[in-house]
Amino acid sequence: EMNRPLAVANLRRWNEGDIPTPESTSAPGISWWLEAVRTCERHRGRGMASDLIAQMMRSAASISEKNDGNEGRTEFLTCTIRSNVAMRTVLERLGFEEVARL
Repeated sequence: EMNRPLAVANLRRWNEGDIPTPESTSAPGISWWLEAVRTCERHRGRGMASDLIAQMMRSAASISEKNDGNEGRTEFLTCTIRSNVAMRTVLERLGFEEVARL
């Protein structure tokens, strides 16, 4: 496991109008879409996904503020299946709220 990633995720920037968002979302302008969060099975339960997502969110907010003057208005969107309790717990701890179910 020396040269293998322990946790990975993808964060994409979306400009207004690129994706439909529920009316209950609050931030006009810049949104970020979080997807494909994975932690190596042997290393789960150690906070790696939480740390990785938190760092990605800080970086994205900084980019939005620096490039767009979007201070305090950066929105993060994601989805996960209802049965993925671990991911839902991570997201809730980081301040994500459920706004819709498919």
